[in-house]
Amino acid sequence: MKKLGVVFVMLLMTFSIYAQQINKDKNGVFLVVEVDLTKKEIYQKVNEWIAINYKSANDVIQLNTEDKVILKGNYLFQYQTFGEYERLIDFRLEHRLSISIKENKYKIDLIPLNTAYIDEELIKIHQFKNNTALVEPLYQIEMNKEDFDNPKLNPFIRAFKSTLDSEEDAIKYVADNPILFSYEGYRKNKRFFDLAINKYTFNSLKNYISNKSTDDDW
Repeated sequence: MKKLGVVFVMLLMTFSIYAQQINKDKNGVFLVVEVDLTKKEIYQKVNEWIAINYKSANDVIQLNTEDKVILKGNYLFQYQTFGEYERLIDFRLEHRLSISIKENKYKIDLIPLNTAYIDEELIKIHQFKNNTALVEPLYQIEMNKEDFDNPKLNPFIRAFKSTLDSEEDAIKYVADNPILFSYEGYRKNKRFFDLAINKYTFNSLKNYISNKSTDDDW
């Protein structure tokens, strides 16, 4: 019975994780949610959620209209390394979050902007602090091992091509750092990343907007 329970939980997690889709520019993810609420009610709920989940709403909000709310924020996620230096690395992910609002539905857009190591020792070793190349492969469609092992298709090599001098440099960098860029690590870290963006954004916002009880019910 316990094993069945674990499988059921994992299935629920899988459905939850992959509810969002990659946007047309392939630089982030989005989710459209239909609700039995008016545009005005959704807008009110979005602003309440921001006030609850961010230390200073005024500092993070860049646009606030009844049609769209845009803010910049960051949250913690963990990245698993393997081999000799196996450990969990703490990262801060800076992102732009847009919530577009219509009658009875809203759209959440999340675009990663920068990443930053919290571990200063690792910053000295790997010089891509404030760079999305590490997380870019994690919100793309999951790749099988055969494609991952192909340098022309490897998601990390493709991501680092834009930040290093050449494709050859990107291939060498990924090959020289298997503790960060192994296939095993890629699959596990993709799940860490999905869980993080769901916990702090997609599921959090969905649950708050869908919750019909409020502090005004007294």
